[in-house]
Amino acid sequence: MKAVDFDIIEGALTPATIKKDSSRLQMFINKYENNKPFVAKGGDWDNPTIRLQVEPEKLEMLKRGELPKNFTTTDGRVIAWSALEKTNEFGGKKSGFSTRDEDAALASLNEQFSQLKGDKPEITIVIGDRKVSVSHFESTPGTPKSDFHAVDKDGKAVAWISHKKGATSKDFQQWGGMSDREFAQVYKKYPQVQKEIQQLVADIKQFNVDHHGDIAMPRGATLGRKIKNGILRGIAVYGVDFGGERGPQNVDLVMQGDPMFDGMALKGTGSEHSNGDRVEYVFEPVFMAMYRGDRSNFGIPNARFMIYPAGGRKVHYWI
Repeated sequence: MKAVDFDIIEGALTPATIKKDSSRLQMFINKYENNKPFVAKGGDWDNPTIRLQVEPEKLEMLKRGELPKNFTTTDGRVIAWSALEKTNEFGGKKSGFSTRDEDAALASLNEQFSQLKGDKPEITIVIGDRKVSVSHFESTPGTPKSDFHAVDKDGKAVAWISHKKGATSKDFQQWGGMSDREFAQVYKKYPQVQKEIQQLVADIKQFNVDHHGDIAMPRGATLGRKIKNGILRGIAVYGVDFGGERGPQNVDLVMQGDPMFDGMALKGTGSEHSNGDRVEYVFEPVFMAMYRGDRSNFGIPNARFMIYPAGGRKVHYWI
C-alpha cells in the first residue's frame, strides 16, 4: 500500500491530464519556467531526471493555455508528453497505492474489530508474534514499512502492520528499494550488508561485460541473486529497523489480502509473515537488477536494483 513497496506504473503525463485541472497546468509552467526536473515515464518519483529546455515560444503557449506537442530536453532530445510520468502533482498515484483501497481496508479492519471488541475500551489480540491490548487501528502516516498500526485505549501505538495487496507473490511486487538513501542507516549498523550489495554490483557489471560486451544492463533483462545475509532478508520484509524494537520501520506482521480475524488473531486472506519468520519459496526476498532505460543505479547504465519476492517477476539469469 505504501509508496515504498511498489513500482510506479500509474501512467504517462498527457495533455488531457494537464487540461483536467488548471492547477496542474500552472504547476507544469512553474517547473518548466524554472528548469526544475521532471520524472521520466516509469521512473523513480524521488529521483526526477528529465530537464526541459525553456523555449520562449512554448512557454508563451503554455501561459495562454495551449499545449505544445513536444519538448526538447537539456541534452538535446525531443520528447512527447508521454515521456514524462504522471506524478502526484499532476494527479497521479503510485502503483499499489490507492487511498480508496487503503481507506477501505482500514475501515473493514476497524469494523470487524469493533464487533470483536464489543463495548470494551480495549481487548487483547494477537498481531504477528505478540499479544497486545488494542482499542482501534489507524493509518500510519508517511511512507514507512507500516501501513496500519494498532492503538491502545490511551492512544499509544502498540503494534504495526504492513499490508500487501492480492494473494500471490506477483500481486504486491517488490519488498523494497536498495538505494544508498534508503540503506544509509543499515550500512552504518551492518557493514556486511553493504559488502554483500557491493559484491552483487561488481558481479552484475562483470556478467554484463562477459555476456554482452557492455557494462550497461541489456534491454529487457532481469538478473537475480539470493540474499545471503539474514539481517538483510529481515530488513527487506519487516523494515530497516529490523532487529530492534517494533515500530513503523520494524513491523509485527506482513499481511496480504483483506484483513480478517481468526479467533483473536489478526490475519489476511493472502499470505502472512510474523516478524522474524524466515520468508521462503516464491515470497523469499531476493536481489533483482532489471533494465530501465531511464535509470543508472550503482553506476550501471539502464539498471534498477530492488529486492523482490523470488516469484514476483521473471528472472532471465540467476547469478
